[in-house]
Amino acid sequence: MNLLRENFLTAEIQNPFIGELLKSQPLNLPRPAPITMKLATTPEEKRQCYQLRYQAFVEEMGQLPPNANHFNKTITDARDENSILLGAFNGQEAIATCLINSKNLLDLPDHWLFDLEKNLKAYSGRVCVLSKLVIKSEHRGGSLTPRFCKFIFPFMLKEAVVSFIGCDEKLGSFYEKLGFQKFSEAKPVPGFGKITPFFMHNFDETHFLKKRSILLPILKKYLVENQEPKKGAHA
Repeated sequence: MNLLRENFLTAEIQNPFIGELLKSQPLNLPRPAPITMKLATTPEEKRQCYQLRYQAFVEEMGQLPPNANHFNKTITDARDENSILLGAFNGQEAIATCLINSKNLLDLPDHWLFDLEKNLKAYSGRVCVLSKLVIKSEHRGGSLTPRFCKFIFPFMLKEAVVSFIGCDEKLGSFYEKLGFQKFSEAKPVPGFGKITPFFMHNFDETHFLKKRSILLPILKKYLVENQEPKKGAHA
């Protein structure tokens, strides 16, 4: 409960006059800023996302990404070019972000982690890589994480048949519940430590149903609206 309102309610019990005052002049307490999810396109929106990355990877996890800017407290690299940068914003502040790459994937410094040379051929180029998926610490464990994942998924469906993501091993169970599957064992990535690669067949309804993925209803809706193939070919 808001502390100001709580104090007034306590005062109301002690003094009935306060109760009458509240009825005639209700408190106009400030409402929390609405959370909006969108493409980050303006310089300020992008800066907010880059700073959120820094907070998570450097300040919280103690990692040393090679392209971290410790003066501006941002993380950017070459993959930010020709990419889709998504963000969730509480007012002007970024509280979640994710990057999706589907172009020039062999130029990514960690393309070997997902064997992209082979998989780009196997899936006729319809591959995307997710990276820097970050939820601000105070919003983890709440409704924002699943909501943001649901927001990301239609972009994945539009861009690719198969999606890849690398993460710390301890986050593996979370991604598996979404519908990702382990691609290989963890491998050391400079600046980030050991990273485990995962993949998702974006149109695999059967697997989503098996995992009870929160993404399944979104896939079904997308299939109806876009007449896409229901399942990508397996490697």
